[in-house]
Amino acid sequence: MRYSYILVLLIFSFKARSQKQTFNINLKPQSEKFYFDSVPFNKVRVIDLRFDTVEFYINQQGSYPVSYFQFQTTASEEISDYIIKRTSTYLKGNKTLLIAIHQFRIPNKTDVLTRSKKNPNSSTRKSLGYYTLFSASIYFELGEGHLKEVASINKKYYNQLSELPVEATIQKVLDDVIRTVLLYENSAQLDIKKLPRKDKWILSDSASFSFAKPHSIIYYNQIRESTKEKWEKYPVVAGITIQKGVYKNFDDFREDKIDTTSFSIKYDEEDSVFRVSVPGMSKKERFYMPWAVIEDGKVFINIIGNVYVKATKQNGTFHFYIPYSLPDMYSLLSKEALQSKSSSSSASASKSLLGLLVVLVAEGIIDSQIKSSEGRKIMNEGYNHPFRYCYIDMDSGDIIYSDTR
Repeated sequence: MRYSYILVLLIFSFKARSQKQTFNINLKPQSEKFYFDSVPFNKVRVIDLRFDTVEFYINQQGSYPVSYFQFQTTASEEISDYIIKRTSTYLKGNKTLLIAIHQFRIPNKTDVLTRSKKNPNSSTRKSLGYYTLFSASIYFELGEGHLKEVASINKKYYNQLSELPVEATIQKVLDDVIRTVLLYENSAQLDIKKLPRKDKWILSDSASFSFAKPHSIIYYNQIRESTKEKWEKYPVVAGITIQKGVYKNFDDFREDKIDTTSFSIKYDEEDSVFRVSVPGMSKKERFYMPWAVIEDGKVFINIIGNVYVKATKQNGTFHFYIPYSLPDMYSLLSKEALQSKSSSSSASASKSLLGLLVVLVAEGIIDSQIKSSEGRKIMNEGYNHPFRYCYIDMDSGDIIYSDTR
């Protein structure tokens, strides 16, 4: 009996390990020339302040094992090495370039452009697909703990991952970092008319690329705030709310802007989830359920239709668990990716956590409206897998998930 028990454990352990496979990101410097023939730095230092410093991208195709992409060594080392190699043929200055990275990854959720109609519960949606989220602050080291501010970048790089390799996306972002530094260093003698298109594009995108003032000096310890510490300052994380109400969207949730819309919440013992109902809301309007609700200081996150799960505040964010009455989060988001890929025209948009999964609502947890065989396969397989431990990226509202707590 004992040996049978051990065998079961070994089989389960092997199955758990086989749930995911890891691929290394291999960056290769591009050959395209920059407009300027020299760079002001000969050293590059990268500080990785991201919440998750390991995973860069999960390939959400709905098949198992799940494919994870990550840097071969560390992000700091790989990025620094790429920039040095990329600029190896240029004349070098004697400065040390310091890059503090706050966000650098491909989110699990696709991005959606939503335009509201006159009806508050109706809108049109255009899927923008996957994107690379990059946020960083750039400096020159001056010595004795002083830094000269150069620029900050906070941008979404849209791409079709089925056509563009992960490495190419990263290289595009890092090349823009170099271009930004060169534009700052040569700002006094810029002839904008002669600049290449990519350089003009950076200068014109002031919402994403912000250049520092010429003599902006700060101390090194001012840039050491981690993403976790930043998230802890958001109102919904920092505060203790006991008011009952709803958060209509993620931005309202992060800023703790509670709407006092009336609702009721009931625990469904059979499915181990909570079901929320809003007076006067029809089944069709369940597509527009609140992003989250709060009652007696407890937060519940919308998953599908009127289905919610309890979230707990921890480490600067909110964590929640997907019960086995639902497919795991990898399957849910893979279905969203499939829906996004096949949807190129306007359609009903949802304000729920899984914005594009509007087909997954009806009387039961999973709607019979999942018509495609590929979609059904993804959903059915998802019941058997453990990617159920989730937390919220408090900058973007993205859902990060794992098969372990």
